[in-house]
Amino acid sequence: MNLDTNIDNNTLLKKDNINFKGKLSRWYRFLLTNKGIFFGSLITFIVIFCVVFAPLVTTYDPLKQDITKRLTPPMWQDGGSIEHILGTDSMGRDLLTRIIYGGRFSLLLGLTSVLIALMVGTLFGLITGYYGGFLENILMRIVDIQLGFPFIILVVIILSIAEPTFWVLSALFSLLLWPGYARVVRSILLSEKSAAYVLAAKSLGASDFRIIIIYIARNIIPSMLLMSTMDIATIIITEAMLGFVGLGTPPPAPTWGNIMADGKNYISTAWWVITFPGVAIWITLFGINLFGDNLQQFVNPKLRKKY
Repeated sequence: MNLDTNIDNNTLLKKDNINFKGKLSRWYRFLLTNKGIFFGSLITFIVIFCVVFAPLVTTYDPLKQDITKRLTPPMWQDGGSIEHILGTDSMGRDLLTRIIYGGRFSLLLGLTSVLIALMVGTLFGLITGYYGGFLENILMRIVDIQLGFPFIILVVIILSIAEPTFWVLSALFSLLLWPGYARVVRSILLSEKSAAYVLAAKSLGASDFRIIIIYIARNIIPSMLLMSTMDIATIIITEAMLGFVGLGTPPPAPTWGNIMADGKNYISTAWWVITFPGVAIWITLFGINLFGDNLQQFVNPKLRKKY
């Protein structure tokens, strides 16, 4: 009896590996043939490369001031200099350097916040969706309360009593995002846990942990990946907005939001200070959204083509 069970388990595991390799093959063909994915990935890769290897891209210190060169225009404009390609800000700091280092803050904040929200939301969704009962009611009511509380009020309350450091903002954005992940994971799990392959795994004696991680999680990953790309873009633009209105990380630490906030005071005389950080935000969001939108063509069965 034990021998037959082991044979059935090994057969099922081999079939799972074959199906998983087939999915990887389809992913590979999709990434190579979809132009939107290609260009979105390329733009995003260039942005990430610039912010990660900032000392190789620029040699200036983003915090070093030189009042004698304040508000120097871009190099192609009268009075510009090749030393400062995009010009300088009101303190004589190289604008390109501050934009690159500001992008490092924004991207890292987006990745960290989404990762925390993804882990917490997925854990809540898996527990509530698979086990249900009294625990599901309690956890989902917590999600409902969180979703029903206006985010802008929460932002004002927290940032009025706490300094808007990197980790405070990460916790704030994670608090905003995790209920969405919990709801999506729970809905997927509710539809998948009664599927034939899950029932077959249970009949073969597979543990709850194995069923959730090995079998069901494969169907959750694509949706989580799609949500994550969109949420990273949302956090980047939200952080820039908070910085612009003075609720983000305060100067002199460079972020796209506070660079633009400084530039709004000189919009009529030094247009480049507010314009170029906005262009950097647009390029980054364009790359991420282009990747995410085209990724939906693979994740959504209604939009999926044969690859």
